Amino acid sequence: MLLLALTLAQLVALPANAQSPGNDMFQRTWERTDQPVASKSAERVLIWGPAANTVLLEEPYADAPGGKRIVQYYDKGRMEANDFRMTTSPWDVTSGLLVVEMAQGWYQIGDDEFDESPEPADIPVAGDIDDPAGPTYRTIAALLDAPPAPAGQAITTRVDRAGATADDPTLAQYGATADYLVQVPEINHRVASVFWTFMNSSGPVYEDGQTEVDNLFSNPFYVTGYPITDAYWATVKVAGNERDVLLQCFERRCLTWTPANSDGWQVESGNVGAHYFQWRVGPTAAAPVVVATSAAVVSQPTATDAPAAPTEAPALPEPTSTPPPAPSATGYLSIAVVGPNGGINLPPETVIESASVEVFADSCDGASIGSYALDTASFTTGIEVSPGTYCAQLSSAFTFQTFSGSIFASGSGTVEAGSGGSIMIVVDASSISLR
Repeated sequence: MLLLALTLAQLVALPANAQSPGNDMFQRTWERTDQPVASKSAERVLIWGPAANTVLLEEPYADAPGGKRIVQYYDKGRMEANDFRMTTSPWDVTSGLLVVEMAQGWYQIGDDEFDESPEPADIPVAGDIDDPAGPTYRTIAALLDAPPAPAGQAITTRVDRAGATADDPTLAQYGATADYLVQVPEINHRVASVFWTFMNSSGPVYEDGQTEVDNLFSNPFYVTGYPITDAYWATVKVAGNERDVLLQCFERRCLTWTPANSDGWQVESGNVGAHYFQWRVGPTAAAPVVVATSAAVVSQPTATDAPAAPTEAPALPEPTSTPPPAPSATGYLSIAVVGPNGGINLPPETVIESASVEVFADSCDGASIGSYALDTASFTTGIEVSPGTYCAQLSSAFTFQTFSGSIFASGSGTVEAGSGGSIMIVVDASSISLR
């Protein structure tokens, strides 16, 4: 029983029931690199993830039409709809400065607007989420101003969780060197040779309905952004075992290189998207709002401002403003159930017998306004309510092989007139009980 409970608790943190890319732009972005992997046309790491971890969401962004931007989260990153100012592929989809935000402790909520309320993320950058000693995003902040290594120098510097560095000459045997220098305002770092090779690699990609061989990335920095640190070796816990990996963080991704891995899996992208979602939907964070889908919506990840490339990137036209709609007397309350990393995914043998939320005014001790069934595929629902604060209590029953169990959890949120609000109910191990 205990082993089953632990297994289910771990699976709660996996991507939510294989959400599809949320729109055509996100679909195109995901399938270019990850469709060949899914169809087994390529044997390599995933760039975004096997599927989206969320449905389409809205997050505050002052310079987007209506002050909100459509995004979608994947294991490896966040896709953002940038088509309101750039309609040319691939820059109509951006990925956000997620690593910078987690390292320094702020959310970007506009081109020049920032919410500085959060603390930096104490989440391991690489390896197991419960690694007690590996570098975290907070660690990365201590490395931002370190000078770049000389060109061609072997990378032999280790970093620990506290940000302390030490030289280990034995690491020169692996042959990783300081390579491509990026010097732009506030950034002065070299990309490690193994990562620069990966960022410029070619292989099967999916475009215009067919698989062909081309550069994996149309621009080497499109997915990662610029490097915000040099590369360092670190000891991290992977599947419960400690191992040495080469780690380098960029504006949008953190890459690792494990020499012992097979070809195609030596360079991997950390789970930045899952980590960021976990950090942002914490108890003090503003949760994103679920976007109501329609026939035109296909569901996929989104991104933010595309990084300037070493070769000149196209200039972004000024966004046009769209006046907000006149407020109405009610608002739409979106309710979504998520795991610690942004999704719920139970084993195939699991049968959801029931899943519903009871919604209360003001708090969970307030008056009940009704009980609402959840979509058991996405664990979401939405209702029209009057402006105010609400609490939602999840109650779900399931069977797994010969066992039965239940999930109980709650969350709260506020609805504003004429717009809406959201409640994210975060399910963790303590929410699951077995009988």
